[in-house]
Amino acid sequence: MVSALIKLHIKPIIPFFVIVILITGSVISKNNNEASLKKIQTETRPRKKRGKRQHKLSQQKENPGKKTTKLAQQEKAGKQKKKMQKKQQNKKAIKVAQQEIKESDQQPEKKKSIISLQKERKTISTMSFEELKNSKNQLLASNNKTIAIKYLEKMVPLCNDFEELKLIMLELADLLFDTGKLEKAGKMYTEFTKLYPGSDKVEYATYKNILCAFYSVFEVDRDQSKTKEALELTEQFLARSDLFTTYEKDVKNINKKCHEKLVESEINIFTFYMNKGSLTAAQKRLDGIRKDFLPQLPSLEARFINLECQLAQKQNNTKLAEQKRTELTQKFPEYSTKLTANKTKRSFVHRF
Repeated sequence: MVSALIKLHIKPIIPFFVIVILITGSVISKNNNEASLKKIQTETRPRKKRGKRQHKLSQQKENPGKKTTKLAQQEKAGKQKKKMQKKQQNKKAIKVAQQEIKESDQQPEKKKSIISLQKERKTISTMSFEELKNSKNQLLASNNKTIAIKYLEKMVPLCNDFEELKLIMLELADLLFDTGKLEKAGKMYTEFTKLYPGSDKVEYATYKNILCAFYSVFEVDRDQSKTKEALELTEQFLARSDLFTTYEKDVKNINKKCHEKLVESEINIFTFYMNKGSLTAAQKRLDGIRKDFLPQLPSLEARFINLECQLAQKQNNTKLAEQKRTELTQKFPEYSTKLTANKTKRSFVHRF
């Protein structure tokens, strides 16, 4: 009875399972067919042509760390070529050296010439005094002063002859002066005058030293230490005027120019202080000009009185200003007329 009931219940269930299995099988087969179609389409589709660069990049992506075979071959060929060239050069060098050895053994004169050539290739630091001297003369013959100076500078400490050293020092100083190295030239001239005070070239060396300082002088609105140095040297030279007569006229002219330049510098500073309102500092500068420069430059007196008058006006000292104005007109009437003419011109210009 029970078995009969089970059979009755199973019969309607079996067809339902069969239907489900059939449906799922059909879906799976459909999906497989679509995938196979896509694969066939991709395989049969014509590929796009890629450039050389893209092709190389794709190859590098596929094989990272490896270069293309063509590039590798080219590099290999290049390396081999370089090796071959080096080998050939080495072989040639060995052959040349062997030939030179054979020839030098057979011909002792040639061996000597090779040794002499090696000696000629010496540097300044390894040269002897005579070698430096010969090289220096050759350079001066070809007018190569800049390199000749280097040889002379090396010769100075190597020279043992006191008389020859005198000539070398003067020659070096003159070359430095000619090439515009004034500071070095001045030092060499001073050293010469110290070492050889009794030489007949002392006047020449002192005069050239003055020129070195004078040619290094700056403009009025800049530092005047070189002007002071040149002035001091000229005074030392003129103090020995009984002995130094050859360049006396030139040195006097340089002395005057140095004084004028220093005065212009001092007046420039005086006007700066006066315009700024620092009247005590301006007065000090004016007193310094009266003391240091008026005795040497008497032609400066008219200008100096005018500066005193200007300062008195700034100080509101009308009595002193009037006094200096009358003094200027009495002593230097032409200068005072020029000043009044300049003032009228300025006032006329300032109207417009």
